[in-house]
Amino acid sequence: MIYWLGRMAARSLQIVFLPIFTAYLSPADYGELSILGISIDVVALVLSFQLPVAIYKFWANEDTDGGRHRLLGSAMLVTMVAPTILLLPVYIWAGYFSALIGIESHANLLRLALVEGQLGMIIIVVMTEMRVRDESWRFSRWEMSQRFGIGVLSILLVAGFGLGIWGMFIAHVVVFGAITLWLLPPFLRRTGLCFDSEIMKEMFQYALPLVPSAVAMAALHSADRFFLQGMVGLEATGLYAIGYKFGMLVNILVFGPFLLIWQPKRFTIAKEEGARAKYGQIFTYLLVLTTFVAMALSGLAKEIVQIMTASAYWESYTIVSLVAWSYVFFALSTVVSVGLFVHNKTATSAWIVFFAFIANMLGNTLLIPRYSAYGAAFATLISFGLLFACNLFFSKRYIAIEFELKKIFILSGLVLLSLTAMSFVLTGNIFTDIALKGVVLFCFLCALYFLRFFDALRIPERTACLWCTMRKKTRVVE
Repeated sequence: MIYWLGRMAARSLQIVFLPIFTAYLSPADYGELSILGISIDVVALVLSFQLPVAIYKFWANEDTDGGRHRLLGSAMLVTMVAPTILLLPVYIWAGYFSALIGIESHANLLRLALVEGQLGMIIIVVMTEMRVRDESWRFSRWEMSQRFGIGVLSILLVAGFGLGIWGMFIAHVVVFGAITLWLLPPFLRRTGLCFDSEIMKEMFQYALPLVPSAVAMAALHSADRFFLQGMVGLEATGLYAIGYKFGMLVNILVFGPFLLIWQPKRFTIAKEEGARAKYGQIFTYLLVLTTFVAMALSGLAKEIVQIMTASAYWESYTIVSLVAWSYVFFALSTVVSVGLFVHNKTATSAWIVFFAFIANMLGNTLLIPRYSAYGAAFATLISFGLLFACNLFFSKRYIAIEFELKKIFILSGLVLLSLTAMSFVLTGNIFTDIALKGVVLFCFLCALYFLRFFDALRIPERTACLWCTMRKKTRVVE
């Protein structure tokens, strides 16, 4: 619950600051920002070698403090040294590489973004240690501080000093640098820097097959921006990026926080009695949460975009619904694929992602020339749907999840009924529409409550437990 609240609050800051950024950045500016940001994310995915993912597994398998310290120290050494060496050509010939991604005039900005990416990789390893140690409060505080600091400094540099997208990247580097200087020294005092060849050999054997799939997965999320840039232009790319950001609220509000708990816990659940039924319950409640957010975004997309962005971006609301439902499939695919990861079938997972990636590329190629941003969003929905279906099919060979089919059927009916009801709300007044659609969403939650969907969550007990924990933390601070 602490992870959930912390991640949700931290990521929601991106949306809170959006009205200010859209007032000072044009859609074309946002297009450049999106292209450069995605490029750095892909570089970080490759050069992190997916070691943070391997840490979760090998930490659980290692029983001694010394072994765990060697695990973390080795991972940190590789993270600090290898990317620096491999990125030297990009730093030197940044002009060539910036032209390669379609932003010829931003060679120095690319160098700055690479620094941000390297600092981010170091921070991820440090915060991965917090997660495996279950330091939920510490992790949440630092994540919120990071997001808030970047947001406030970005506003100052973009709105106050008129630095445009330069201000966004400068803010990231300054905040990431400060966090690294604060967190890295105590991390190194605990673990030291070392290179245990046996540990790293096992970690690379587990993690390296995940790198191509991680890149393909990143392409599933982001390649449409490059297709739009090449086929339609930067302005269309910027509009799509804004609409996509709202659609990704499913990820920000539900799946992102869920993943913080799911990644380390899915392996331990597999060892428990009744694991297949527990996975089925987890699937149901993730389905409830993701579909509720996707349904709310589908019904309120136009109103949300008009309230939260400048008028130049209002057209972007048309893709919000498709992106939101795409992320429902994406979130659920992470649960149904549990058998592949528990039984070390990461190569199979990589092939599934690659198949969905090919489908996404074909969809973008065929649909964007005719339907522009709407075609890109539809290609995303198709590819994430295929990702879910393939993970479900192949993973059940290893762990056959016991799905709660009755609840899933009832939930589907309620979702269709609620979406139909919201589609008839067209009063012409934005605030009246929001109020009426809010009533529909409230009725949906009431129906789930009376149908006893939430009994297994023990919400009152968990809320009381969280409140007691917060009171204890407050007393310690005092």
